[in-house]
Amino acid sequence: MNSSLKIKRENIISILFLLCECLGIGIFSIFIKNSNIQKIMISIGIMALLCMICSIYAVYRLNRKIENIFLLFILFAYLFSFGQCIMAIGGLELQNAVFSLSRGFFTSKEILDTSLFVFISIAVTCIGYCLSVDFVNSSFHNDSNMIKNCYKSKKHKIVKVGWILCVISIIPTLSLLCSDIITVSTFGYEASLVKVTGILKIFSLISGLFVSSILMLYTYEERHRTLVYTIIIGYFILQMAGGSRIEIFRLAVICLVISGMYRKELNRRKWIYIIVLGMVGIFALSLVSNIRNYIYLSDDIGELIKKAIQNLWENNFIVAAINEMGNTQLINTLVYTKCPSEVPYQYGLSFLKMIWGIIPNFIGSAYTGYIGVDITFSPLYTVTSAGMGASYISEGYWNFGYFSIAYFILFGIFWGWIVKKFNEACKGKLLNPENIFVIIYVMYYMVFLVRSESLGFGRSFVYYALIPYLLCKINGKR
Repeated sequence: MNSSLKIKRENIISILFLLCECLGIGIFSIFIKNSNIQKIMISIGIMALLCMICSIYAVYRLNRKIENIFLLFILFAYLFSFGQCIMAIGGLELQNAVFSLSRGFFTSKEILDTSLFVFISIAVTCIGYCLSVDFVNSSFHNDSNMIKNCYKSKKHKIVKVGWILCVISIIPTLSLLCSDIITVSTFGYEASLVKVTGILKIFSLISGLFVSSILMLYTYEERHRTLVYTIIIGYFILQMAGGSRIEIFRLAVICLVISGMYRKELNRRKWIYIIVLGMVGIFALSLVSNIRNYIYLSDDIGELIKKAIQNLWENNFIVAAINEMGNTQLINTLVYTKCPSEVPYQYGLSFLKMIWGIIPNFIGSAYTGYIGVDITFSPLYTVTSAGMGASYISEGYWNFGYFSIAYFILFGIFWGWIVKKFNEACKGKLLNPENIFVIIYVMYYMVFLVRSESLGFGRSFVYYALIPYLLCKINGKR
């Protein structure tokens, strides 16, 4: 009883802390002067750092542990939403880049107004999280031998399903990755973004099960762990060769969370290795970004890669990576300024489309009008024809305008519920591997909503979380 009261009190204190942060944002909006873009970016960058510290502290203090995927989500939310402004503090932003606030496509007022909205959006997302999250007492242990034996049996069954899905999906996955590699090297990265047709369309549907199998095996496979690591590393290499980074980012983050919280296999020495590998990974992903759009223009691939490496090293690849993360600020600003003046509100329609997307393409015209933030708004950014991506904030505003604040609170509440369930699994209170897999898959999808949208969540959840879940249940009955 006392523990419950303590948790409730801690949550209220964190919520009050976040409300004070919102008040500070309001005061900032009153006293900040509208000036040139460079000065506005510096002011926003300073405010972003302060808000990031406040938001992360408010979430951290609930259980005093950094092993929390929502903490990572909030960190990413600030870096992706304000990366360029944060770098502007030290004069390190890339002013000549295509996706750069400094180019002048947006006015300083548009940038400031959007930033204030995003600050509030992230803060109320954290408030929603604090309203619902609760942590299992760290002293909880399940000592029932019968329950443990049942858990081991179910774990064996989910590993079996994981390997079956891996075998089924690995050929389609490799085919698509090889196709992307050939397309990028021949026509450039943008050509690889074109929707696949024919047999590749079927391969694309099946290949989604590959990630599901990896999540199952990484979480529960013990006997052939080295093989699982080998498959993941090979998958990462092929993804980078094909110019893609999203899947690498999401899968790497969720594997880190699984290892640190659920499997509890990370010690201080391993964390040092992870930090080193993380730096190498950031460099590699930045390298992919540098060469993927120009690889088809050069006959000497080796020289192109050499120049890209030299450029990254001389210009600080970490700065380049954070600046590129900050590209999300452009899509947020674009949606905020063009909606509803040029693009009308969706009034929740994109979330209905998320459910509609569950219907397979071959059953009628399931995807008629099935477009999201990226496809709708990217053409309005006339600096380039490249896609700009999306974010859960831009998607929320496109649907509900300022009323999206209520949506962000609900979004945070859902995050809190997911984290609570995963924490129960980590503490041994939740012992159903199939349910744990579903929770892990949802976290895998949600952690990158700082740079994407929920439009495809319905289809992904049903096809790649619910179907594997049912397969485990069928396999269990046998």
